[in-house]
Amino acid sequence: MMKVRTLGGFQLFWKDTPISLGKQTGNNMVKLFMLLMLHREKGIPRTELIRELFERPDAESDLGANLRITVYRLRQTLKKRGIFCPEGEDYILAEDGLYRWNQNISVWVDIDVFEKTAAQARECEDQEESYRLGQEALNLYRGEFLPELSTEEWVNVNQLQLMKQYRQVFLNQYQILTEREEYREAYDLAKRAAALYPYEEYQLYMMDCLAAMKNYIEAMQLYEDTATMYFQKMGMELSDEMRTRFREIGSHVRTSQAALDGIRRMLKSGEQAAGERCSLISFIDNFHFVQRILPRTGQSAYIEVVTLENADSLPLEPGKKRTDEAARILEEAIAEKIRSGDTVTRYNAFTFLMLLVGISEQGCWILEERIRQCFRSRCTYKKIRLCFRAIPVMETVKEENLSVT
Repeated sequence: MMKVRTLGGFQLFWKDTPISLGKQTGNNMVKLFMLLMLHREKGIPRTELIRELFERPDAESDLGANLRITVYRLRQTLKKRGIFCPEGEDYILAEDGLYRWNQNISVWVDIDVFEKTAAQARECEDQEESYRLGQEALNLYRGEFLPELSTEEWVNVNQLQLMKQYRQVFLNQYQILTEREEYREAYDLAKRAAALYPYEEYQLYMMDCLAAMKNYIEAMQLYEDTATMYFQKMGMELSDEMRTRFREIGSHVRTSQAALDGIRRMLKSGEQAAGERCSLISFIDNFHFVQRILPRTGQSAYIEVVTLENADSLPLEPGKKRTDEAARILEEAIAEKIRSGDTVTRYNAFTFLMLLVGISEQGCWILEERIRQCFRSRCTYKKIRLCFRAIPVMETVKEENLSVT
């Protein structure tokens, strides 16, 4: 059987062997073939084929001849590739002003199976079976419909219809998973959807899952990445709904030890958070070195965490000129006030870490005040404040509770 894949890009297979319809991606033979696939049952009018394939400002005048030539080339190409055709028949039939694919030649097309399976999943009353069918449909959805032909109007129409069906299946699957409290699976589902369609809706579902798993730091990082993407790449601001979610998650970060626990886990394991710069790796290496030598030297050392917050002690929103400028000023203030030999890195958009060796808790307080005064002398935004936390390095080794100043 001949198989046609269109979701994520055009692919043609005969007996599981890839078949090419020409060297040029999106050539007229591919377009003709796909139009015939989309109209296999009723056929497609000759005038519509001409309009979709050739009606351009620079097209030749004899468009009918162009169509006949393209049909001939497609027939010959399919024959050369060894694709089965009943004896005495043709791949493409033309009659009564319509062009139609020969129904005696079986074809499997992924969008047909996707649409059928998606409909079955929606209509099925048994939740387990509905979920199974939904997963089957989503597995077929490898990407957008014919992305290499996105400039074609007929492709855009189908892309929109399929995207809507994909969303319906997604919502059904997401609801089932969250009702089961399978938040990691629901997160992975939303993450895949966001990769296909980077819309805010799917980012919100991801944040909700992270919050349900109490992964507040990861949720905050996702918010920052989303805000940056919207602001820098699209020139857009986030919706009120996304900002509300940010405040809700931010309140958990503030009232729990999640932020500090996340930093402690990172330092202990040496893992690199997604999207962090290489300087963070160097910071972790230095931290591990200090951990090893402290018992021998008898010195004390602290991890100083400083975070930019608003007047309500909530994390700032990234992607705004005011908050980004405040982060830049803070970074400069830290660089000026830390001692020679101290180490500093950026943990996220508005959190900086300092590794301070040979310093007492009182010395941390003095450094905090110097940074605060330097920052305040340069930052005119009165509703932005600094939150400091001093974490004894040896406490991260003993796995005791982190101290907060």
